[in-house]
Amino acid sequence: MVSIEINTFGLRTLSLKMSSWKMWSVTILTIFGVTLSHSATMCPPAGGYKNNQFLGANEAGFGVCGWNNRTFTAPDYNMKNGFTKQTRYVIREAVCCLGYVSNGTDRCVAQCIGGCTSTGSYCAAPNTCQCYPGYVRDSKGVCVLACPCGCPNGICMGSKCVCQPGYALDSSGKVCEFTCPGGCLHGKCTGPLTCTCDKGYVKDKAGKCLPTCAGGCVHGDCSAPNFCSCHKGYTKQSPGSNICKPHCPKGCGSNEQCSAPDTCSCLPGYKKTLLTRKCVPTCSKPCVNGECSAPNKCTCNKGFILNGDKCIPHCPDGCKNGNCTAPGTCKCNKGYNLVGKTCLPYCKGGCKNGDCMAPDTCKCQKGYILNGGTCMPHCAGGCVNAKCVAPNTCSCLPGYGRGAAPNLCVPICKGGCQYGTCSAPDVCTCHSGYIRVGDVCMPHCPGGCTNAVCTAPNICSCINGFKKDAGGRCMPQCTPACVNGICTAPNKCICNVGYVKNQSVITGHVCIKDYTKG
Repeated sequence: MVSIEINTFGLRTLSLKMSSWKMWSVTILTIFGVTLSHSATMCPPAGGYKNNQFLGANEAGFGVCGWNNRTFTAPDYNMKNGFTKQTRYVIREAVCCLGYVSNGTDRCVAQCIGGCTSTGSYCAAPNTCQCYPGYVRDSKGVCVLACPCGCPNGICMGSKCVCQPGYALDSSGKVCEFTCPGGCLHGKCTGPLTCTCDKGYVKDKAGKCLPTCAGGCVHGDCSAPNFCSCHKGYTKQSPGSNICKPHCPKGCGSNEQCSAPDTCSCLPGYKKTLLTRKCVPTCSKPCVNGECSAPNKCTCNKGFILNGDKCIPHCPDGCKNGNCTAPGTCKCNKGYNLVGKTCLPYCKGGCKNGDCMAPDTCKCQKGYILNGGTCMPHCAGGCVNAKCVAPNTCSCLPGYGRGAAPNLCVPICKGGCQYGTCSAPDVCTCHSGYIRVGDVCMPHCPGGCTNAVCTAPNICSCINGFKKDAGGRCMPQCTPACVNGICTAPNKCICNVGYVKNQSVITGHVCIKDYTKG
């Protein structure tokens, strides 16, 4: 039962009376004389102790290092008159020692940093958790119920705890803790019949914890976490390595390796010769013009160089436009000739006025152009009646002479070309109104000229002794004129019928009547 009494007296000490294992009582006095009395069986209440039902060593006066007095006034109260006059009160407050804190009255209670997390424990002294009555501490430091109040992982048989399978009583004989029969070598018993291997160990099929080595052990056994013990005839490849290599006490020769205990064999890429029994390098392809100096590596003979995996002849100056067929020897490609040590292109017939740049391909010099595979001189604007004999130089063809322009040649007609144009060497083309007569252009009178000469196109000029009449005909001229006769030729008169010449007239141009005829 719990009872509270209030009085105005000072502090009283805590009394703990244990009448037997089955009954106990606690009395606690606080400021103003608050008395807490708790009587129960030895087993604690359901859910554990709460609200300082059991304060243990936190008795009044514990942890108090001094006192402070605090005054205040408050109205008095009685059942008959209610509140009456104000009364002055003096309250004494405790000054707590290190490790204790005040509970707001005159009591200092112990302080445990982090608290006492176990249900069956309380802070009995600074940073000291203690189990309540009816509880015991297990191997993990947790307060658990003990018989007859409880038996975790077991059954209370009176005051004795009988453990379930997989559990056994600890050294106190009161707590059932899980157990692993036979122990947990290289591990910890973490549950009933359950071993959890230590770091670096793993369980085998039988449930034993065996060491593990990352990557396994080559020619060795894993004897500890990440530590391999080599088999007989093997040694560690390097300190801390999990690879054990075979050991050959007498050592191995050049290009050999210890492939098994006290057994040497050729390194990869080498083989033993039948004659010397030495390990020599091998090349998957024959080293033509060289020798196999390392596995699949050819060292070329003098005058040869390595090209891929073959030794080919070397020409120090190169072999442009040809092939290096032997050390320092070029064989020119088709269309090229060897000149000194160089293969130069060949142009049939040469490459006058140009350079042979490729087989039968000329590149003309400045002022020349390619014409039918030949570099011909080039004359800007061409040559008229002339031949381009040099860049921008025209030479007149036979029968032609230099014209007004440098590239113009005109035909020459020996003896000139009067009344015409020299259209070709010694060929005159007559002007309009003229016709060619032999090599000469003569004026042309289409109707011809009687007693006259054609002196201009369609113009007749009377010859001496003739004169044009009114009709434009050239008539003979007689001076003086013919009398009684007709002028039939220059200064020749023919007398009219019936007339004869007057012989007395010297000119003979006078005709007189012929009286001799009847």
